[in-house]
Order: sequence, then structure tokens, then C-alpha cells
Amino acid sequence: MKSNNTNQIIFPEDLTDPFSEYLLVNYAPISLFLTESLDILYTNGNLEEFLKIPKAIARMNIYKMMDRKTALVFEDGVRLALSSQDIHEYEEVLFRKGEQEIKANLSFQQASLEKVDNPIVLVAIKPLSAVAKKVNKKVSKVSREDLINHRIQYLENTLVEKEQQMQLL
Repeated sequence: MKSNNTNQIIFPEDLTDPFSEYLLVNYAPISLFLTESLDILYTNGNLEEFLKIPKAIARMNIYKMMDRKTALVFEDGVRLALSSQDIHEYEEVLFRKGEQEIKANLSFQQASLEKVDNPIVLVAIKPLSAVAKKVNKKVSKVSREDLINHRIQYLENTLVEKEQQMQLL
């Protein structure tokens, strides 16, 4: 749903079920949608580490929320994303907030949303510390052949169990 103000988009609160919340927390990157003029339309995740979030919000703009050098990376990423359909990645971008510094990888890509008329850009922020944390989880890749073999093994085991149950009757 779009409001009359072209810089403000109102989304329904339909992602409050536990499944959507789990997916957003565990699989969606920290991200934000920006306009061409670097106004923030929507955010996902904890951006407190990266941005200076104002106490009272009238209009959120990247230039007001971070140092100029980092904001220039955002300006360049948005410009490139709006000029092509490619994903543009920036590695080890330094964010400074007070005495705190954190590095993150950024990706910028043009986003076409059905109910949004203006061009917008999705920015995904992948903190380098978060990348290190996720290394602890083992990711196993299953080939199609392995999937078929696992399924055959499961069906064979199920057949044996059912035959044993039938013999007991």
C-alpha cells in the first residue's frame, strides 16, 4: 500500500507469524530499501551498529545517519544499482559510530516492487563478524543423486518395518 507522500511507503503488518519472523531473523540479511536520494523506505534487522538512528524521525536519510565517507559508498552503490540490473558488491566497508568501528560487506541491487512507483535499491549489509559466527554451522550440500539414494534407503527401511508389522498380525 502506498501513501500520498512518494517517500513514505506503508506496508501491512502481515509478517508477524513465527515462521516469517524466523526466516527474517535467520536468513534475511540486515537490509534496507533506499530511494535514489538515499532516503530510507524500509529496514530489516538491527541497523543500530551501522547507522545513527535519530530519536525522533521525520525523514531518514543516509547522509544524516553516518559519516560522509561511508555515505559516499552508499551513494555510489545506489547510482550503480539504478543504472543496471547487476548486483554491486562492496567489501569491508568501514562504519564508524562514536568510538565503535565495524566492517561489513554491502550489496546493492535495483528492486522492482509491484506497489512502488519510484526506483528503489535494496542494500544488504553483511557484518564481517556475523560471517565468522555463521561458520560454526555446518552446511551440507546434497546432490540429486544423494537425494535419490536417501529416498530409496528410506523407502526400503519403511518397507522392512511394514513387513515386520504384517508378520506380527
